[in-house]
Amino acid sequence: MEGKIKYSNIPIINDSPAYWINSYGKILSVYKTHIDAVCDCPEAFGLSIEYIASLYKKYKEPLRFEGKARHIIIEELIKNDSWIRIRYNPMEDVYHIELDRLCNWNKNVLWAWAVSLIKANKKQTFSGVLICELSSDYNTTTGTIMDISKDKLFTHSDNNLDILTPINSVSDFTVVNIEAVLKAHCRHVSATAEYVQNLANSVNLEQENFLKKSYKDLYSGNKVIQ
Repeated sequence: MEGKIKYSNIPIINDSPAYWINSYGKILSVYKTHIDAVCDCPEAFGLSIEYIASLYKKYKEPLRFEGKARHIIIEELIKNDSWIRIRYNPMEDVYHIELDRLCNWNKNVLWAWAVSLIKANKKQTFSGVLICELSSDYNTTTGTIMDISKDKLFTHSDNNLDILTPINSVSDFTVVNIEAVLKAHCRHVSATAEYVQNLANSVNLEQENFLKKSYKDLYSGNKVIQ
């Protein structure tokens, strides 16, 4: 990234031991474990408590235990639904990041997170980073928070200051904001009439009316948002 970063425009996040970030850029500070957050509000992750309980029962583990069931659940969320999991190891002074792959959208998310983290706590500027791509044979990329904030780890990145949306509760992942959803998705995919219609089917009447009014051209199939 060229030029000086305007930290006043960066989202305010907490300097937390861990984070969950969803595919729309919502970021949650995690103070217990990632699987605890999932179990606290399974619907926020597109899961049911019955499914989670069945996996734990299959592997004869207590609910929320950090074992085989937990590994499968978190891996499915990352590989199938593009969640990003971040955990800080203070003994190593390294942030371990697991994601599906380092596509441009995820690069942008990590850039915004790194810059926001420096704003929250400058002491973390030179902490290490280990990025693991689960869908790329667990390929790893290493560096520091400063490296990510300066784009040194990435060859391409279309940075924006409004990528991340900090939330205070895991249940906030379930709140649908149509503008934010389309804005996030249209950064890396084209929104077709079929896509918008499918989205409208999953929201309430007020949100659907907003969607139809704001993106009415997409219902005819005559236009594509690029």
